[in-house]
Amino acid sequence: MSSSNERLQRIAEALMLKPADALTPAQRTFAIAWELDAEVSAGSLHQYFMNSAGGREAAAALRAIGAEDAAEIVAEAVGAADAPHLDWSDDEQRQDHMGDLDEDIEDELEALDDRLHASAEPLADRLAAFADANPQAFTREALASA
Repeated sequence: MSSSNERLQRIAEALMLKPADALTPAQRTFAIAWELDAEVSAGSLHQYFMNSAGGREAAAALRAIGAEDAAEIVAEAVGAADAPHLDWSDDEQRQDHMGDLDEDIEDELEALDDRLHASAEPLADRLAAFADANPQAFTREALASA
């Protein structure tokens, strides 16, 4: 693992230890983008939506780190999977909803997965640049404080 990736991993691990409401806006943006990249790299957008409450915020987080192509794809995926009644912060409700998606929506999410995986957008590079551009949010002290 490169030193840049190790740094990103350390940041992500520190952010996971903090309560969500204790994160600064820059830290929350980083955490959402990191989680999306990790879930999608290991699985799929469907998996990310099942495991993460950040669904509706994901496209904005990707835009904030400069990952425009990925943001557009994720915005399409959220639009396909979303429902007006869905509370993304309610894990049980979100997981039930994602488990009951119509086959055509699941197919659409798979196609969007393919587009996202085929995208040459280096999210790790974007995250590193975002952390560099927001140094006050990612100091040892800022990451340790709750």
